[in-house]
Amino acid sequence: MDVRVKDETRPLKPDPENNPADNDDLYRTLHLALIEAEKTLGPEHPDTIVNNLAALYYEQARYEDGDPLYTRAVAMRKKVLGPHHSDTATSLSNLDLAHASLGETQRTIDTYEQALGIAREIGDRRGEGHHLVNLGLAHAALGEIRRAIDFHQHALAIAREIGDRRGEGRILGNLGLAHADLGDTRRAIDFYEQALVIAREIGDRRGEGRILGKLGLAHADLGETWRAIDFHQQALVIAREIGDRLGEERILGDLG
Repeated sequence: MDVRVKDETRPLKPDPENNPADNDDLYRTLHLALIEAEKTLGPEHPDTIVNNLAALYYEQARYEDGDPLYTRAVAMRKKVLGPHHSDTATSLSNLDLAHASLGETQRTIDTYEQALGIAREIGDRRGEGHHLVNLGLAHAALGEIRRAIDFHQHALAIAREIGDRRGEGRILGNLGLAHADLGDTRRAIDFYEQALVIAREIGDRRGEGRILGKLGLAHADLGETWRAIDFHQQALVIAREIGDRLGEERILGDLG
C-alpha cells in the first residue's frame, strides 16, 4: 500500500467545533499507512505518518490522543535521524504545543529546552528565536515574569539580527504584556508603541488592532480614560474592516 502524506511541520490549528467523524476516512488511511510502513520499514521508521496522525488528532482538539504520537515521532526521529537533526527539532516543537494544550507547562518547558539546544547546535537562528519566545510564554504562564522577559529579550535580539520584522513586533508585544504583569505600565506602553509601528509598517492589520487594544487597556490602567477610548475605537474600526467578529465583541466590551 503506497500512501503519501505531507509531513506537517507544525500541528494544525485546533478546531474543537470540527466533528472528528468527518475525518474518519483520513484517520483510517493514516492508520493503514502506518501499519503498512511498519511492516515494510520497521516500527522506528514511519515517523512522518505518525507525525501527521498526531497533527490530525490535534486539529480535532483530541490532545490526549495526539500527545503520545508526537512523543513517538520524537523518539523515531532521534533514533533514525539523530538528536540534532532539524526534523527532530520540528517534532519536539510539535510535542511542545501538545503539552501546552494539555496544560502541562513544565513538560512543555522541558521539550522547548531540548528543541532550543538543537536549534543552537545546527545554527538555526530563526528556530532558536522561536523556541526562546515559547520558553518566555511558558515561564510567563508559571508567573515567572522576569525569566520570561529574559527569554523574550534574547529572542528580540535574534529577530532584529535576522531582519524578522513580524517576529520582532510579536516579541515587543510579549514584552509589553510581561511588563504590564509586573505593574510597569509605562514600560509596557513603550513596547506596545514599538510593536504598533512595526505592525503598520508591514501592513499587519490584525496585529495592529491587537496592539491598539493593548494600548487602550494600558492607558485605562493609568486612568487615562479618553486616550484608552481613542485606542479602542481605532481597534474597533480595524476589527470591523477585517471581519473579526470576536475581536469586535471584545473591543466593544472594553469600550463599555
